[in-house]
Amino acid sequence: MRDREAARAPRSFPGTDVIVSVLVCGLALLYFYRAHLWHGPDIYTGDRFDPVIQAARLEHWYGVLKGWYRWRDPIFFYPYPHVLGFNDGYFVYGVIYSGFRRLGASQLAAMELTVAVVRAVGFFAAWVLMRRYFRLSLWATALGALLVMCSNAFYIGTAHTQLATVAFAPLLGCLLARVHELLVAERRAAAALWGGALGLLLTAWAMTAFYTFWFTGLFALIALAAAAVIDWAVLIALVGDFVRGGRWRALLPGAAAFALGLIPFALTYGPTARSTGMHRLADVYQYLLAPIDLINVGAGNLLWGGLASWSVGELARGFTPLVLVTLLAALVAAVRQSGRPHALPALVYKSLLVAIVAGMLLEVQIGGMTLWTLIYHTVPGARALRVVARLQLVLVTFGAILTAVALDRLAHSAASRGRGWRPLAAALIGLAVLVEQHNLTPTAGLRTADVAVLRRPPATAPRECRAFYVVHPTVAPTDSEAQRRFYVHAVEAMLYATSSGLPTVLGVDSFLPPGWDLDDPLGGAYETRVYDYARRRGVADGLCALDLASSTWRHVTSRPLPGPPVQPLAAGETVTFRAGDRGAGMLSTGWWQPDDWGTWALDTRSELTVRLGAASLAGGDARLRLAMSSVLPDAVASKAVRVLLVGRPLAELTLTAERSEQTVCIAAADIPADGIMRLTFETDRSYSPRELGRGRDPRRLDFALTSLSLEAGSCRKEMPDAGAPG
Repeated sequence: MRDREAARAPRSFPGTDVIVSVLVCGLALLYFYRAHLWHGPDIYTGDRFDPVIQAARLEHWYGVLKGWYRWRDPIFFYPYPHVLGFNDGYFVYGVIYSGFRRLGASQLAAMELTVAVVRAVGFFAAWVLMRRYFRLSLWATALGALLVMCSNAFYIGTAHTQLATVAFAPLLGCLLARVHELLVAERRAAAALWGGALGLLLTAWAMTAFYTFWFTGLFALIALAAAAVIDWAVLIALVGDFVRGGRWRALLPGAAAFALGLIPFALTYGPTARSTGMHRLADVYQYLLAPIDLINVGAGNLLWGGLASWSVGELARGFTPLVLVTLLAALVAAVRQSGRPHALPALVYKSLLVAIVAGMLLEVQIGGMTLWTLIYHTVPGARALRVVARLQLVLVTFGAILTAVALDRLAHSAASRGRGWRPLAAALIGLAVLVEQHNLTPTAGLRTADVAVLRRPPATAPRECRAFYVVHPTVAPTDSEAQRRFYVHAVEAMLYATSSGLPTVLGVDSFLPPGWDLDDPLGGAYETRVYDYARRRGVADGLCALDLASSTWRHVTSRPLPGPPVQPLAAGETVTFRAGDRGAGMLSTGWWQPDDWGTWALDTRSELTVRLGAASLAGGDARLRLAMSSVLPDAVASKAVRVLLVGRPLAELTLTAERSEQTVCIAAADIPADGIMRLTFETDRSYSPRELGRGRDPRRLDFALTSLSLEAGSCRKEMPDAGAPG
């Protein structure tokens, strides 16, 4: 036993390791934040939406530590309680962030520094794990730690800052290895302390970023199952190291810390699970990977960006090709080794390689079939996760460490003695792996001036204000329909609320409160809906409006009247639905983001709000001419699109795959005095190009809308064919 324990004894750290690790980490941070440094001090990761939401949640924790707020009750979606559970909790981030805020950093700067600290934690944890416990050479350790921080997948996915907590995965490995090391050495008191730290890490991690916590747990279970299959005897011996001779008692502090930590976790997310029902399996499918997405490095990757027409967003988290080839080659080499592993590190290495391959198989869908269905229905917590593609972050993290282990083995294996090409090959592969991580995608695009409440901070709200909402938000031409509807007003309100202490009825998160309908701030009835909601919730007394355009306050003492949502469309005018064009402002619900040619309708129901220029119609009927087409299977020649006006059938259009002009006629009697028309389009079926074998676009596309023109004319001749109500 002593010989076995001595053979696997961890390596101690010379002073050179400390110096080199600090220098390499500093260079890695400079490289990772190169875009920020190049463009000046006042620029931050992401756009003006998700990072601002995250800053608002971190500001909530800053307020909690100052005694302003109850920890479960951020003051957005007011007065709905316990909304912390509508998204990741950001607890660890909040603690670090509060320290930077106390030192005088702004909200955005403190958020950026917080994430940088977490990335550095992942770097040093990976360094210790590889150097001390995998016993890698200095150069291989540096390679692995660089990949853990600077992998392509992490760089292009920086906008969701909470996902940087995947850095806690190697820290978890370090703590487990340290507890095992101390127990084997019979240092039980020290093992109990480190075990307590392990329990606290798990608790804090769950309250910070559930996605990375849960996916890491799933990965660990898969690796444990793989270890049991590969070498049951070594696994049993490992369990014995933890429990023999009463050693298990040293694990009790950690178990107790974790168990107690589950109480605030349950209090946070239990109400959300009950009120929302979590995510449907149908919602998950759009975030499963096609096989090619396993190496989806994004269009900006220096070496591989032009390899394919890559999907964007959450699906762009793949392995770089050389890393994946290295891992698969390492797995083949490990499987071909005869006999059982003779040491624990060898078993861990092989088990983690198997777990990476198993994880990739789980997150892939082919022809609508996926193994993830089994996980969704059987593993607790799976229904809370919608973006399965984020499992890639865990796989890439451990893939980075195992790539370093594989190359170190190649350079220093017994077979390489007398074969000088193997160390050279390992060095060249390592260099190529680093080069293929370089991505040209801009990641820093947020400035203080992009956030209205930071660019021009409002004066203190009037004393009579007890809650607020915002009006006249900034809308950029590139903002998507979803951003215009849910984000442009809510993110500003959230940040101002948590920074000032004045609650807001607005908000935006992964889940929304039941009955909350305060979206569409550009719609004519927005302020009316806000007032009605506040009255139903008992907070209308003391309701105020913050004008983001002028940074002024208005006490709302009566129900605002609905106003016009869009500029009137005059007879003879034509608008297009291209991104940034006037027609894009007419898109209400059920549309994908406008493109440079027009807009796709989403799924089978969409709404269009048009304000007709009644004066230009001279009291007559209105004829709307729409340029439209549809996505259809080869065997289907056309599809029917039903058009409704206030729930009543107005027309039925026949669309083909070719663009055609469709006419919808509206009788003068159906045109209200304000000219506001809300048209609903319904179909029975929509398709995605991927399922039709026409590319990799997974979106379900109903029909394409290119342009709309208004003409004055009689509907009399068209009413029988158009199916006008009568």
